[in-house]
Amino acid sequence: MNHIKEMDTMAFRADRIVNVILVTNPSGEQTIVYEYNREGLYYKLFFSFQKLLDYFVFDKNESFDIELYSDHKVYKYLTKKFSFGMYCPNRKLKI
Repeated sequence: MNHIKEMDTMAFRADRIVNVILVTNPSGEQTIVYEYNREGLYYKLFFSFQKLLDYFVFDKNESFDIELYSDHKVYKYLTKKFSFGMYCPNRKLKI
């Protein structure tokens, strides 16, 4: 099971935030995941800073890697399903 740790939070408004999350797998490998939370309605995960920039700066609305609809599903995904190097960057998953 992966371990997650929230490293930083950036608030655009009180209801729109980006969390910077450090994910560590059982082997000790680490990666950063960026989570955009809009009003608690949906959570978009970005597996690179470039994709996060594309979404906000360049209006590329489909640059996120996965979209989830509860904080519980984000936690479950990052701790149990997320695998390092196993995602396909062109594939969108909606859970």
